[in-house]
Amino acid sequence: SIHLIRHAETEAVVKHEFMSDTSNNCGFTENGIEITKKQADELDAYDFDIALYGPIARVVNTKNIIMARPQKFEAIKVHKLHGIDNTGWEYKSFEELVNTDIFIARELENNMFARTSEGTSWGTVIANASGTLAEAAYEAFYGEEG
Repeated sequence: SIHLIRHAETEAVVKHEFMSDTSNNCGFTENGIEITKKQADELDAYDFDIALYGPIARVVNTKNIIMARPQKFEAIKVHKLHGIDNTGWEYKSFEELVNTDIFIARELENNMFARTSEGTSWGTVIANASGTLAEAAYEAFYGEEG
């Protein structure tokens, strides 16, 4: 089975703002840290072989919180697991951007089938995860890249 865990709650998520990989609003909230620690404890109930995580700092930090508790699985960084570059949109809300030409083009390219009513977009993330999982499964079973 496949389980997806998103990075810990950030200041931007609470404020419904966009963030980039380096913006100040991508830091974790105390609530986000506590929820992630609780998730780390709950993972013991599952029989994972591996955990894949992306290179973005907030994702790596989420992995670090989870792996601070001894886990039964190995965590492997996969550079293809990345989100969409939001540089230049930091601190702006969905409502501020929703009707701009550049935002509409980005949504059509990346997220037209995976957006929540709050504006959270997962289309590219899900597509990258699916492709990465398929490649990892191929390598695990055949011992070579597919």
